[in-house]
Amino acid sequence: MRGYRRYQQARDLAWKVLLQLQVKRLPVDMRAAARQLGVEVLDMPRHDGISPVSRLLEKLGDAPCRSLQIKGTWHIFIKPGMLDDQRTHFAIAHELGHILLRHDTCSLEPGVRAPLSRDNPGDLQLEWENEWDYEADIFAVRLLAPACVLHALGASTASWLTSLAGLPPQASRIRAERMGLLNQRNAYFSHPLERQVYEQFLPFIQEQLAPAEEEESCAAFRTKMVLEAAIPKPPVSSERKEKRKIPVLWYLLLAGIIGIFILFVLIRG
Repeated sequence: MRGYRRYQQARDLAWKVLLQLQVKRLPVDMRAAARQLGVEVLDMPRHDGISPVSRLLEKLGDAPCRSLQIKGTWHIFIKPGMLDDQRTHFAIAHELGHILLRHDTCSLEPGVRAPLSRDNPGDLQLEWENEWDYEADIFAVRLLAPACVLHALGASTASWLTSLAGLPPQASRIRAERMGLLNQRNAYFSHPLERQVYEQFLPFIQEQLAPAEEEESCAAFRTKMVLEAAIPKPPVSSERKEKRKIPVLWYLLLAGIIGIFILFVLIRG
């Protein structure tokens, strides 16, 4: 139960952040989201042992992503060239999870603290060394790829989640597996926060679905035309041809009678 409570706490916080920041589209701009939450995302300085920040980060080891609280302000440092866009995207969300969930920190020196967590590789882990990293990963995935939005769009494969939400490979694969379970249980919209998130994303969902619906309509029309062209039309029988000729003969006969009547009237006059 304790593990599930931690899951709920991280999941609910992700929904609250999406609502607070008025996020309405995927992928989520994580640098902008961090900035709105008062967290600076910066390039990690070179380990030269000279600059104060460099010396602080060296104490934490050689990791591609770290966060520090310096005089009350949180900073997320990304090592340039170490992570691709998707992993950077996830790494920022993971670090925000630590910060917003108020995970335990350690003091590096007066006025400077860092989360008590493992190295952040920029992707979802299969095993967690501590509960803080488990919660941070749960938060990151739910923030970047809310299940109600994926369900509405029918996004169910890892490659689709990578393209749509910008998830890194392992996070995409595990999220796709989780979506399969949620779809089987139809476990959506039971929580009021999730319903609010869905309503906030609804214009984006409709925008994404519109091209697919239009293509389906065009495909159905093309199929109908092909089928109609492929079906041979029955030949017109000689009997039907004769029936078509009969009304024409009657019209000619009637026109002749009318002409004779008019001529008779003119002669009498």
